[in-house]
Amino acid sequence: MDYRLATIVAGITIQIVLISVHIKQNTFQVQKMIEKNNNTLDSVQSSVKFLNELDTIYVSGDERRISFTDRRLNKFKKAIEQYKPNNITSGKLDIDTYYEELYYMASQVLNDPKIQDCSIWAMTTFYDLEWSSNDGWEKEWRRKLNEFSKVGIKTTRICLLDNEIVSFLSSCNSKQISKIFEKSSMPLNVSERKIKNFIEYLQSSIGCTKSYFLYVNNTAYQDLIIEKGYFGIVLSDGKKFLTTREILNPTAGLTAEYVFDEKLIEDLYNLHNQVCIDSNELLQEILKISTKEFKNFLLKLGLITQC
Repeated sequence: MDYRLATIVAGITIQIVLISVHIKQNTFQVQKMIEKNNNTLDSVQSSVKFLNELDTIYVSGDERRISFTDRRLNKFKKAIEQYKPNNITSGKLDIDTYYEELYYMASQVLNDPKIQDCSIWAMTTFYDLEWSSNDGWEKEWRRKLNEFSKVGIKTTRICLLDNEIVSFLSSCNSKQISKIFEKSSMPLNVSERKIKNFIEYLQSSIGCTKSYFLYVNNTAYQDLIIEKGYFGIVLSDGKKFLTTREILNPTAGLTAEYVFDEKLIEDLYNLHNQVCIDSNELLQEILKISTKEFKNFLLKLGLITQC
C-alpha cells in the first residue's frame, strides 16, 4: 500500500475509534475494529493504549476535560469526511492540514535522489495572504519556495489575471502606483493589496521560475480556471502530486484540496502545459496592456530594460 494512503487510512481508523468512544460503543467492539484494520495501522497496541486513555477521560467525571475532548472530536469527525481515498479529492482541508500537505510535497522534491529531474507546476490567483503575508504558515511556505529556487528546480507558474489586475495595469497613473508601493498613511483596499502581491510576485519569480498568464474569461481553459490556485510537483520517476481549488476561507487562511484521482492530476497537468508556452509569457503580456507610467515603474524595479 502507498505510504501516504496507508497513513491516511490509519488516520481514519483512529478517528473512527475516537468517535466510536464518543457515541459509547463498548471497548470490545472498538478493539475488533482496530484488529480488522491491522494491515493499515503501524501499531494496534498503541491504538488500544490511546483508546484506554480516552476511556480514562470519559470515566473521570471531570467536566472540563470531557468537554475539551469533545471539542477535539468534532475536528476528527470533519477529518473523516475529508480523507476518503476513493474520492477524487479530499475536500477542503483545514488550514494546518493544507500546509502540512504542501510541506510534504516540498520534502518529496527536496529529498528526491534525482532532484534535477523534478519540477513544479502551479497557478496563483494573488489572494491577500499570498507572496507578502507574514502569516506563519505562508511565510514558511515562501521559504520553501526559495529553497526550490536555490537548488534550481524548474517551475512553471500560471498567473490568473482577473479584471482588477487588468484594469489597474491598463489605466493606472503615477499617483496610484505611489500609493501602493511607497510608504503612505492611507490603508490599501483589497484590490490594491492584490496588485501589490502581483508585483511582489514578479520581483520574486526570477531564475528557474517561468511565469505565464491566463485571463479568467478564457473559455478555452475553463476546466483549468475553475481549479483556481493549485500547486503540483513532478518527481524524477514521473509521479505527480497536486493540491488544487485554493481558496481564502472565512477565518482568513488559505486552504485547498488534496487530489487522489490520477486522471484528474494528469488532465490538469496537460492543460497546464498547454498554457505554458512562449506566446503566453507573463511579462511580455504585461508590457502589451500596461500604461506608460506602469512600464516606467517596471523599468525602475529592473524587471525590464526598456519601455
